[in-house]
Amino acid sequence: MVEQMRNLSWSELLDLLASPAADEDGVEAGWAELRRRVSIFLAIIRRGRPAITEEDTEDLVQQLLMRIREPRIFHAIRSARAPHAYVMKIARNLAIDHVRRMSHQVSLERDTRSAEPPSSFQAEVRELLGTLTKDEQLMLRLRFWEEREIAEIARIVDLPYSTVAKRLFRIVAKLRNRMQTPPGGVN
Repeated sequence: MVEQMRNLSWSELLDLLASPAADEDGVEAGWAELRRRVSIFLAIIRRGRPAITEEDTEDLVQQLLMRIREPRIFHAIRSARAPHAYVMKIARNLAIDHVRRMSHQVSLERDTRSAEPPSSFQAEVRELLGTLTKDEQLMLRLRFWEEREIAEIARIVDLPYSTVAKRLFRIVAKLRNRMQTPPGGVN
């Protein structure tokens, strides 16, 4: 069955995956073939981007498969003139987003280490920032250090605009509240 899958065109492979009449083994083999094709593509991309490891490639393939399974996207891919190009474009964009996220994490870690001893205020701010999740730190960095628009941040973190706006508001409120609360708890 594996050899049969490798001989399928992209359109035939996507038709198999969409077919309600396909047997479970055929669909499983179809997803495995799609995974193989995308893994090869991402391995080629990885050569030029050291920020993408083999483990990251597997994660990116998983993200791509989840995205492709969304009915709206799957329909768009199947109706495209060149479905393989559509799939590879999604994979490429996921890889670029991953590299951006990794570079932001590295620069955030670099910024938190300073050559001069921190003031007590700086130490307090660093400690507060350390209580945030990596995603919250990334959103803060993009919005306030890099001065990016919320729509751009939403694309980078792959969340809806309104979700990013609400999270940024809540993060800032949380930090503001923590800064106003003295050690020990009560205001």
